[in-house]
Amino acid sequence: MKTMEIKTIDDHKDYVKARHLLHKEEFVKFKKLKKSPILTQEEKKILEARKCIHSQSWDQALDILVNMGRITSQYLNAEMYAIKAYVYQVLAKPEEALWSNQRALFYYELCEDSEGLFRNHYNRAVLLEQFRLFELMAHHYQEAKKHAQEIHQIVHLLKAEAFNEWRLGKAKKAVSKIEEALSHGNNIEKTHLDNLKTVAAEIYVKNDQIDEAHQLLKELSVSKINPEKGRALCQLRFIELLKDEGKMKSPPASVKSMKEWHLKWDIISYLISGEKSLAEKKWKELSRQYPNRFGKSFVILDDFEKKTLFGLLFDKVFNSQRHGEKKMPTNLSKPKLLLWLLKNSPTSQRKEDLIEAIWNTSYDPKYDARFYKLVQRVKKEAPIINQAGAYFLESNPIKDRNKDNSEAA
Repeated sequence: MKTMEIKTIDDHKDYVKARHLLHKEEFVKFKKLKKSPILTQEEKKILEARKCIHSQSWDQALDILVNMGRITSQYLNAEMYAIKAYVYQVLAKPEEALWSNQRALFYYELCEDSEGLFRNHYNRAVLLEQFRLFELMAHHYQEAKKHAQEIHQIVHLLKAEAFNEWRLGKAKKAVSKIEEALSHGNNIEKTHLDNLKTVAAEIYVKNDQIDEAHQLLKELSVSKINPEKGRALCQLRFIELLKDEGKMKSPPASVKSMKEWHLKWDIISYLISGEKSLAEKKWKELSRQYPNRFGKSFVILDDFEKKTLFGLLFDKVFNSQRHGEKKMPTNLSKPKLLLWLLKNSPTSQRKEDLIEAIWNTSYDPKYDARFYKLVQRVKKEAPIINQAGAYFLESNPIKDRNKDNSEAA
């Protein structure tokens, strides 16, 4: 049986050199070094998995890593688990990603590898954000900060600070942080710069700087080594649709390789083409994968998600379809108007939108109590469902109950 040795990054200098060649797009040199006998078979397999990630062959990369068997070096074990965590994250498997990330941190601690500890504490914070574990997220950002030595690490932390500022409602500070990070673009590797531009585009969108976001996404869409190119292409198409400049087509292969973005692409595409039932099917899958962000019946649970390009475009598509060709009547009582709005909406409607339509005013929380009383009143006549602040009518419950009874008989 193979025994594990306490080997550090210093024992794998040629492997690290090959890894950097791959990041810098120096593929000829990378290929030559990867074939060299100075690399072990374990190093070569992990490098092959990294190459698969660059070509967005996620399943192939995972297959290599899962079938490696016992690894004799603690440093290579850390590398293997770190790559696994990244692939699981892309494949929308956050629990597996968290577990693999924890194992990576364990082995990087044993090796006292500062670079690996920075990268994986940072990645763990990103993963924990998906679970809304913000205190733990902040803890791992602080742990990452302890190990930040290189300029690309400082840039990553600036990127995280920009997101946190935006989450706190400090849009100007968020833009300032992300632009400070972008100012270091000439001093970081292309893959790190592409990742930074992806996040910067999101920040610009959330600050209503659509043109700036559009320019960054156009640059990302032609990048040859961006492992998240599918995300960039999807966001580029969304921003073009928001600006009424594009049309939905079949998703590129790079979009299909990223589960979350493929689902989002299909949802928008089906809604635009009027195929609501197919959009609902994809939405159910999206809500199963990300239950903290997406609820049933086309409900976005997360305020942060509502202001992403997907959230904005989703809202625009529904607003354009909400009442179809029907003009909202002006002579109905408030109870009848509420029913009309729910009956003529292809999706659930937010409380704020309903208040604005019924009282013909900009939303103000002082209307909430009146709205809730109105809903309770109308509920006596119609089956109104409330899910996470979004309202819709239950579809023909009497017919459904009769169907259930006949099947049971």
